[in-house]
Amino acid sequence: MSWKGHFDQGVKAFRSSNLEDALDHFTKAIEAGGNHYNLYDSRAAVLEKLGRTKDALRDAKATIDAGPSQWQGYARSSRLFFKLQKYTPAVTMADLALERLKEGDQKRAEDLRLIKGNAGAAQAALAREKKKQHAATFYHFGKLPVEIIGTIFSLSVEEDSARVIVLSHVCQHWRDISLKTPTLWSTLVLSRKRPGKKAMLWDARSAGMVKDLSIRKDFSDTDLAPNLPRWSFLRSFRTSSSLLGFHHILHPLNAREQEHLLRNIQEIACEAGDPSSLSSHPMPALRRLEVRSISFDWNAFSVQVSSLRELIAYDCPLFMDGVLSCLRANPMLETLSFAGGLTEHMLMGIRQDDDVIPLALPHLRSLELAHCSVWSDFLISMISLPCLETLTLTALRGRQDPSLQKLIHDGVQHLTEFRMQKCSVSPSTILKLLRAADALETLEVSHIGGDATARMGGDINDIVEALAAQPPAGSTPLCPSLQHLNVSHCPAIKTGPLVRLVKSRLTDGQSATTAVDSEQVENSVRRVKPLQSLVMDGCPLIEAEALPWLRSKVPLVSCVYMTKKAAQYKR
Repeated sequence: MSWKGHFDQGVKAFRSSNLEDALDHFTKAIEAGGNHYNLYDSRAAVLEKLGRTKDALRDAKATIDAGPSQWQGYARSSRLFFKLQKYTPAVTMADLALERLKEGDQKRAEDLRLIKGNAGAAQAALAREKKKQHAATFYHFGKLPVEIIGTIFSLSVEEDSARVIVLSHVCQHWRDISLKTPTLWSTLVLSRKRPGKKAMLWDARSAGMVKDLSIRKDFSDTDLAPNLPRWSFLRSFRTSSSLLGFHHILHPLNAREQEHLLRNIQEIACEAGDPSSLSSHPMPALRRLEVRSISFDWNAFSVQVSSLRELIAYDCPLFMDGVLSCLRANPMLETLSFAGGLTEHMLMGIRQDDDVIPLALPHLRSLELAHCSVWSDFLISMISLPCLETLTLTALRGRQDPSLQKLIHDGVQHLTEFRMQKCSVSPSTILKLLRAADALETLEVSHIGGDATARMGGDINDIVEALAAQPPAGSTPLCPSLQHLNVSHCPAIKTGPLVRLVKSRLTDGQSATTAVDSEQVENSVRRVKPLQSLVMDGCPLIEAEALPWLRSKVPLVSCVYMTKKAAQYKR
C-alpha cells in the first residue's frame, strides 16, 4: 500500500478516536516514503492527544521542515511549547503562525492570539515569581566591598574574640575573608587544649601581629615557653600560669623587638610566675597592672613605670614604702584596688613617727580595699582623693570611722557609689559621709552580722531613717540621687524604715503621703530620684507582708531570707 493509502486509513482511525491505529497508519505512511507536511502534522495531532508532548513537538518541527511556508507546524509548536511551559518559544511560534495564516481565517487567528496572550501573561508571572525567589535568597552581603565586611567582622570580634572561629565557619566566602584579615586573629587565649598548635596557627593567621595574649590557669604545655613565636606587638598580656610568664615572652626577642614590646605594652596581669621582669624594664605606655599572689618589688617598679591608670594587687606583700613610691610615680591613677590577707608587718619601712609627705591622687575615681588591717587605715590617711567616685571597703579589721572622716575632710562631693561590707563603723560617721555626698547613687552597708549594735556602735536603722526623713522647707534631702540600696545580711534592719524610705522617694504620681504640708512634700519629691533597686537578703526582721507593696514601687527588690543550704539545715 502506498503512503497515501496508509494516510487515508490513519485519518479515518483518528476521526473515529482510534488513536493507536491512527498512529500506526501515519507511521507506516512515513516509512513508505510520505513527506507531506499534512502527514507529519496529523501524526503530531495524534501524539498530542496521547499525551506524548515531546514526540508531538518533534513531528511539529518535521511539519515546519516539510512546509516552512505553511502555518500548521508553527501553530502546533506554539501550543505544544505552551504546554511545556516554554513561554518565550510559544510566543515566537504564534507570531510565525500568524504571519502565514490566510486573510479571513479569524478563528485560527484568535486562537493563536489567545495562546500568545496566555503565554505572555504566564511568562510575566513566572518572571515575577523568579524575581521574588531571587530576592529572598540573594546573597546581598556578598555584594559589599571586602573592606566593609572586614570592618563588620572586626566590630563583632571586638565584643568577643571567640567569634572569629564562628565567622570562619559560616561559609567559604566568610572563611576566605576571615583568614585574609590578620587583625581578626590578634587576640589569643591559651589553655590546656593544644596550646602549641593554637599558638602557631594564630601567629600565622595574624601575620605575627598577636596583640592580646591570655594564659589560662589550666595551661600545662611545658614545651611551648622555650619555643614561643616572636610576639613583639603585644599590647596586653594576662597569665594565670607559672609555666608562661612575661619573661618567657621577652626571651625569644632581640634587643630591638624587646624595646618595641616594652615601649608599647599597655596591660599586664600576672597571677603566677616570676615577677622580676615587671620591674626590670621601663614600660612608658603601661596603663593597667594586676598582680595576684606574687612577690612584687614595688620600689623597683616605681622607677620603671609612671603611666598607670589602673592598679590591682591581691594577696601580694604590700610594704607601705614601696606602695607609696609606686603611687607617687603614677599620679594619673584612676582605679586602685588592694585586697588580700595582709598583716601588720606590711607597714615595714615606715614608722608611725616618720615625717611622711601626704600623697595626692587627683585623678583617682575608684578605690577598693579588702581584707586589710591597719595597713588600709594608714594608706587612706596618707592619700588625698578629691575626685573619688567609687569607694568599696570589705572586711577591714579595724574601725573605719577615722578613715571615713579623713575622706569626708578631703571632700566626697563626687562620690556616686559607696559600698561597705563586713566592716565596723558607727552610723553617725556614715551619716556624715552621706550628708557630704550629694551625688551618691549607690549605697551598700551589708554583712554586719551578729550583734549589729556592738559592731557599729549604733543602730543601722538610723541610717535608713535619715534617708527617709523629710528635710526642712528649702533644704536638700539626704542623698537626693540615691537609686540603689543594699542592706543585705544586716540582722537588725527592720521593715518600717525601708517602707518609709521608699515612700519618701516616690514620684509625684506614686506618692501617697498624708498629714504633711503638701507644698513641702511636692518640693522634696521633685528633688529626689525614686529607688530602682532594694536588696535585703538575709534580713530576718523584714516582714513578708510588706514585700508585695515594695515590689510594686521599686523595679528590683530582692529579699532572700536564707540560702537553700541553710533552709535545708533548718528543716
